[in-house]
Amino acid sequence: MEQTPEFPQKYEGFSNTHEENIDTIAKLENIKNPEILQLYKMMSNLVEKLKPAIENHEYDFLIGEDASGRIPALILKKILDTVYKKQGIIPAKMLFLAGARHFIDQEDIIENFANHIDKHAPEKVSKTLIITEYIDTGSSVAVTIQALQKNNIAYDIATCSVDQWSFENHLRPEIKNHLYYGDFAGAPKITGESNLSGVKKNSGDILSTRNNSNKDLLRSARKDTDFLAQILLHEIFYDNETLISKTE
Repeated sequence: MEQTPEFPQKYEGFSNTHEENIDTIAKLENIKNPEILQLYKMMSNLVEKLKPAIENHEYDFLIGEDASGRIPALILKKILDTVYKKQGIIPAKMLFLAGARHFIDQEDIIENFANHIDKHAPEKVSKTLIITEYIDTGSSVAVTIQALQKNNIAYDIATCSVDQWSFENHLRPEIKNHLYYGDFAGAPKITGESNLSGVKKNSGDILSTRNNSNKDLLRSARKDTDFLAQILLHEIFYDNETLISKTE
């Protein structure tokens, strides 16, 4: 009797008897950066939840929260672009804003965010998807929400992980009622890894600045990001490489 291969410990949460997981593991071996590899299960759960909205092309504007949220945002951007293109839909525009949790003058930064969004958003926005890697208190994403509200723009929020206690006891309705999350967990390993995202943020800035200190690592992270997006597209939206939408 053929034995089922044991999974490496780094693939937490996989069943080692599921054939689809065995196929996925073979693909994930191509991802070189463990911080990006760790995102797989979170992003898979997250994209499954977002699938109906993506297939209905509800989002025409994406806001990624720099710096740590850049890689999840780029993964989702790649997924939306591919699905929208197959449906003949104009791609959603992407904007990156620096996370705002440490700003002291909240009213001033909300106004600055609102003006920046007004300047760069599409002329008519149906709904925006705010993308980050982790939500704890929600103070950072709350600034972006208030800036969108000043522009009368509807929104949802996508995060790789959220603190469970905070979700159940602390998050305000304007966050919790619009939130899609991949897992109840702590901050992913990617949090604070500016070398992987290629940008860094300084206190008080709306926009992040480039961080190309390790170009080889940055190129590797970009390859991993694209590859993870392709895996998720293959598993969640399309059968093999035929680009035919899966049906239940």
